[in-house]
Amino acid sequence: MASNTHFETVDCSEISDVWTGQSAGPCLYTHGQDQFVAFYAADRSITAGHRRLGDTEWTLAQVSTQRNNVWDHHNELALTVDDDDHLHLVGDMHVDPLNYFRTTEPLDVTSFERVESMVGSDEDRTTYPSFLRGPDDELIVKYRHGGSGAGNWIYNVYHHGDRDWNRLLDTPLTRGGDRASAYPQGPTLGPDDYYHLVWCWRDNPGAQTNHDLYYVRSGDLRNWESSRGEPVTLPIEFHQGELIDPVPPYGGLLNSRIRLGFDTQDRAVVSYMKFDPDGNTQIYNARCESHGWNVYKTSDWDYRYSFGGRGSLGTPLQFSGVEIEPDGRLSQTYEHPKYGSGKWILEEETLEATEWFSPWHRYPETLETTESTDPKMRVNWATDSGDSPDETTYVLRWEARDPQHGGDSESDEVPEPTALECYQFESVGRTQ
Repeated sequence: MASNTHFETVDCSEISDVWTGQSAGPCLYTHGQDQFVAFYAADRSITAGHRRLGDTEWTLAQVSTQRNNVWDHHNELALTVDDDDHLHLVGDMHVDPLNYFRTTEPLDVTSFERVESMVGSDEDRTTYPSFLRGPDDELIVKYRHGGSGAGNWIYNVYHHGDRDWNRLLDTPLTRGGDRASAYPQGPTLGPDDYYHLVWCWRDNPGAQTNHDLYYVRSGDLRNWESSRGEPVTLPIEFHQGELIDPVPPYGGLLNSRIRLGFDTQDRAVVSYMKFDPDGNTQIYNARCESHGWNVYKTSDWDYRYSFGGRGSLGTPLQFSGVEIEPDGRLSQTYEHPKYGSGKWILEEETLEATEWFSPWHRYPETLETTESTDPKMRVNWATDSGDSPDETTYVLRWEARDPQHGGDSESDEVPEPTALECYQFESVGRTQ
């Protein structure tokens, strides 16, 4: 079928050269007419940048030269702006002490200072930080404390007057103890004004031990319930919550490939991959319906993606959650190592593909190809975690070493830096 592209380029601004030994890191945050970025510079330092929208030049500031494992693809950075226009930056952590910075002057990336702790406990072995806003617009940070196969999810809330953090919850939201760790997607604020959380459990650092897909929702991030409104006691312990699909260990479920979307009736739709009865890897969509969760197999591929082991995985199969097209129909996109890229139009009642577009690219096709001559490089994208102006989308693009080439291990072969660029896109007609 015909190619179908989501965005066209309006502008591009080059920010800086970046360290390419890991793909984690760069994040973008648009705040009114100000735009901020955090990334690992070519010298491997944590660096922040700022510009006014429309400017081509960025003000850059080195935040810290103290780094953990510079080869670790888990070491994500998270950036946000609080109600007093101070910036918060946390990251470079994979089962490491909490690494947190805050500006002393509003909107000034040159005034970042290290803050030794947020609350003072459960901050010694942290991973996967991110910021979100609560129902009263309160600033919240979440992260995992512990390790893969033995981790708990912690939530802190910020008090602007005192400029300090406290626990949002008296307990972890999920607690695997020494038995397992939850790998969540969300919480995501849905069109129904609920926060939706989906996760699988993992028994040990081996990704092949992912199993069982669960769900809960909340109106205030403090009190949680099932899709039927039944209260869920916190912390959510191992094998608690509302079970969506009892995928067994070694069943092809991958924690980094769980997506959450919504249909036109505001029903939550969870997209994930697992093995079908023939042992092939398929995309499944599970939807919360009147009598519980129904699971629909959407793909029909003759291909098995087997994975396992510790560390980051260079996963060749990518897919989106279910999205609503401008004409009200549902769609889902994918990139497949055997069948290429594509987009399905889904029949809403059955979530079956009724139309198919291939190849399909969210961004212009010319930007999906690496410019580096290093065959181990891949193109990476980071979407805006702030608020882009109407009809405009800002995205970061950079090239970095694919995790499949060495995982998180140090390499004697140091890759060349590549350019971190900020693209401004506008939507074009999607489905013809």
